[in-house]
Amino acid sequence: MAIKPIIRYGKFTPTGVDRSGETRMRALAGLGEQVYDITRDVVKTKREQEAAVEGQKVGQEAALEGKDVELRSGFKFGDAQFNQAVSKAYTYESYTKIQDYINEAQINNPDSVQNYENELNSKIQGLFDATPEAFKGDLEAYYRRANSSTRNQVQSGELKRINADNIAKFNSGNDTLATSITNSARALDFDSLDELLTEYNDGLDGAYESRLITAKEREDKKANINDEVAIQLKMGEVDNSIFDETISLKDRAERGLLLVDALRENPDQELTAKQNDALLKTLESKVNEVVTEYNQSVKVSDAELRKSNGIANVRARVAGELPATSDVITDKDIDNDYNVQRLNFSVAPELLMDERLNYATTVGSVPKTMKTEILSELRSNDPDRVVVAAQSIMELNALQGMPEAFSGQDLIYADALYRNMEFYEFDEAFKRATDIAFPSSSTQKSMMESRKSELSEDTVKRNKTYAKTIDDAFETGAFGFGTQFTPNNIERDAMIADLRTLAEDNYLLGFETFDAALQHSVRKMQNSYKTSEFGFLQHAPEEYYGLGKTKDTSWIRQSLHEELIAKYGDGFKPDDIILLSDTETSTMAKKGMPTYQAFIRMPNGSLQPVDERVNPSLDYPAVLKKHNEKIAEKAQVPVLNKRKFLEEYKMPPEQAARTREALGSNNVFNVLTKAVGAFADAPEFIAKFFEGAQNELRQSRELSQEQSREVQEAMFNWNEQYIARLQKASGKQEIDLTVADLSN
Repeated sequence: MAIKPIIRYGKFTPTGVDRSGETRMRALAGLGEQVYDITRDVVKTKREQEAAVEGQKVGQEAALEGKDVELRSGFKFGDAQFNQAVSKAYTYESYTKIQDYINEAQINNPDSVQNYENELNSKIQGLFDATPEAFKGDLEAYYRRANSSTRNQVQSGELKRINADNIAKFNSGNDTLATSITNSARALDFDSLDELLTEYNDGLDGAYESRLITAKEREDKKANINDEVAIQLKMGEVDNSIFDETISLKDRAERGLLLVDALRENPDQELTAKQNDALLKTLESKVNEVVTEYNQSVKVSDAELRKSNGIANVRARVAGELPATSDVITDKDIDNDYNVQRLNFSVAPELLMDERLNYATTVGSVPKTMKTEILSELRSNDPDRVVVAAQSIMELNALQGMPEAFSGQDLIYADALYRNMEFYEFDEAFKRATDIAFPSSSTQKSMMESRKSELSEDTVKRNKTYAKTIDDAFETGAFGFGTQFTPNNIERDAMIADLRTLAEDNYLLGFETFDAALQHSVRKMQNSYKTSEFGFLQHAPEEYYGLGKTKDTSWIRQSLHEELIAKYGDGFKPDDIILLSDTETSTMAKKGMPTYQAFIRMPNGSLQPVDERVNPSLDYPAVLKKHNEKIAEKAQVPVLNKRKFLEEYKMPPEQAARTREALGSNNVFNVLTKAVGAFADAPEFIAKFFEGAQNELRQSRELSQEQSREVQEAMFNWNEQYIARLQKASGKQEIDLTVADLSN
């Protein structure tokens, strides 16, 4: 088998030399050198970049932390870039730090070079001490440049401050001196005034020369002080002649007002127009102060006098005596009197309740302070006080002839609590009453909506119920209509409307049943309406304009009749005048001066409304004065001396006690009520000791000896019969009475 020759590069020629390998090797060697150069350049660039970044970081940290900086040798790649970056970063951060120190020192010390430099130097010195020598010169040069401008600003601020301080000190001293000048002028102290004016003007001149004030400011101040001196000199004269403290406050006020009026008409010839205007304003201010002081003193005096008179009038009402003044007793008078009487009340809840009820009954009103006290006790956690407060509310509201003192949720709560205490312990009763009176808003809303729907059903039947309720409640007994009202009477219709409003409102407010709300509303109306000269009325005239113990208001009807016949003719009688109370009546009643709407029952039966409201308060003071004068005249007549009568006419103890009770009143009708209860049983001897008509003081009659004997015998017989009747009525066995000899 033949062997083929190995073919390499080119054709094999035994006699030739192959140079291709050498050529290739040389090519490869050149390529390697080139690759090395490229690689070295890449590494160098990278190291220089890294060194620059590192140098910047090192420079910043050294500047911020005050560290020394170590530069590199420069033999390695990146050393030069590191050193350059370090130097640049250190310098930049130091510049910033220096500028911050300068700015901070300026902010803290904007107008004090010394303080500015002290603060700045302490910081800069620390920075330079930590600065490497290589950078120190450059930083110091930068500091000098930056500080120079800022220091100039601080110095400028300091100059302004010093100048402002000087001006302030001057103005303060100048103002103080000006005050002394005006005071001296007001006091008419001319010696001190001249000295102070010289000092003042010299000070202005000095301030001008020191450039603290301008020439115009100097002249203005001099002119102003001259004006003020002229004004105060005049005021000093006025002080001595008008406002002297030895002159009464009233006279000072009156004289001051006259002087002001005079100056307005005729300005002072010694003053300029500007000075006159300023004087008038100063004088007006002073006069206003005096007038205000006088008015306040009079107001306080009048208020105190009115308060004491009001209390005295309330005490007179309680005692059944003549009032101290003709002033109508107001709620405030009653409240003031209660605050005095309250000091003598008991602290025990039950006794306190009785005393409160007695007070309200005697004065005919519930004082505001009493109401506040009771409501406070009602909301307390003391069971005894809560129960007594609830009972007080119900009993006070039940007082006849008085407006209801408590209303709304307070009344509902007290009523519920008082009723529930009969069946539950306090805690349970308290919870039930609270749920009834103060339900949650959602529950209350639901209840009201439901009850409104209920009330809207069958209104005709409900209105008949209201009318029947009024008739049943008022046609008989103490509240009887009598024969005065007819089914179509306007007063009856008004009362039915009132009942409808009260009953439905109370039902919506939370009364458990409509019947309970209806009955409570009737009681309220019975308490609010009162038999009057003009029928059944709320806020009856008798309570505000009545005369004497019987609260006679016939004078209103008589004077009103005389006034109305001029406009409506004389075809009607005084009894045909009807008064009605309305919202305005209630509003004015709170002020003690209720007014009324009036109607006239004309001959044809129609009702003629009167255009103007009836206001008895206009004539009441004069009528009351005349009434009191008449009483004062009759008071001069001797009245029966009951004590002397009982001492002169001897009788057994049981007879004397009954006689003393019978003679406890000067009103013969009260005597008969206490003694026998009916006119038919009136003993003759009682009538012999009283004469005159009702509403008048009684005077004793002079009796002969025989008449006196008859009186004694009549008294003995009447007492014996009366005691026997009592024993028989009580079911007791009759007993023999032992009576002492009447001749003793």
